[in-house]
Amino acid sequence: MQLFLGGTFNPVHIGHTRLALECHLRTGAGVAFVPCADPPHKPHPEVSIAHRLSMLELAVAELNAVVGNATTFTIDRCEIEDISGPSYTFNTLHHLRRLRPQEVLVWLIGMDSLVSLHTWYRWRELTDVANLLVINRPGWQRPHEGEVAEWLSERERSLEQLDAYGGVAFLETTLVAISSTELRRQMAQGLTGKYLLPEPVQQYIQSHHLYLSH
Repeated sequence: MQLFLGGTFNPVHIGHTRLALECHLRTGAGVAFVPCADPPHKPHPEVSIAHRLSMLELAVAELNAVVGNATTFTIDRCEIEDISGPSYTFNTLHHLRRLRPQEVLVWLIGMDSLVSLHTWYRWRELTDVANLLVINRPGWQRPHEGEVAEWLSERERSLEQLDAYGGVAFLETTLVAISSTELRRQMAQGLTGKYLLPEPVQQYIQSHHLYLSH
């Protein structure tokens, strides 16, 4: 099994890293961070992809030091290097499936994303190429009616039941409610982001004078 966590990581914060760590500890699987090159539903990040990658590399190195294995947490640059156009999750998963035809692939999403899944590009086909692992989010509950709920009823599995693709599982993790937007706003106002960011990431932001305006 291989887990994938996508996002703009602008910047990567402890909500991301804590989630990745818990998912690894609960499943035993490696976690690949997939930085988004061209987010289709958000403004393009003002901080360059080079900076976002550098911060992510620091966070991943710290995570690997925690678990004592240099390869448990990785960065998959497919959306930056291999896939053109908007970074739609379906296209990313289709690409990953071509590279890993037999592997159990699991894409992590928050409960908030599940609720709005019907707005995603080719959302019904996501489980044709991979699995989804839905993480609890503060203030969000799983849908019990509507097209997403109906779609989910045919696909829900336990983690142990996941095959190479085709399932949706749920995982309860420690709730860490950090908004990247709010974090950037605070840093623009002069706060440091300490205790919200991995220490090496905070130092990188300060040394490169990032997020001084928002």
